[in-house]
Formats: sequence, structure tokens, C-alpha cells
Amino acid sequence: GNFYAIQPMLPELLDEKDGPGDAIGKEYSSGDDVLDLKGTIDLLNKYDLMVSDKKKEYDGELLR
Repeated sequence: GNFYAIQPMLPELLDEKDGPGDAIGKEYSSGDDVLDLKGTIDLLNKYDLMVSDKKKEYDGELLR
């Protein structure tokens, strides 16, 4: 599907009958899929996380 299953690193915890499956062949890093500026803005808007959209309903300060 659209996800990865992470197998244990320790060989004694790995069930040999399951095998490696469709391993990606390298260490996965979040640096592999970096969003561009538009993608970042779209993601923040999707989850209503843009600071500029927040109403100033409180006297406190928004997290930066």
C-alpha cells in the first residue's frame, strides 16, 4: 500500500519465515521526500496551521 513496515534491527527478533518482503534496499530518511514551498503552504492550509489565519482571540502569544 502507501506505507512501510519496519522490521526489527536485531536478528533474534526477526521472524525468518516472514523474510525481507519488498525491502526498499536503503535506509529511509525524511530527507528523501522534502516538500517545496508551495507543498508546505498547502499542507499547513489543509490542517489549518497557518499562523496568519488564526484569530487574535487571546492575549497570549502564538507558538513560533
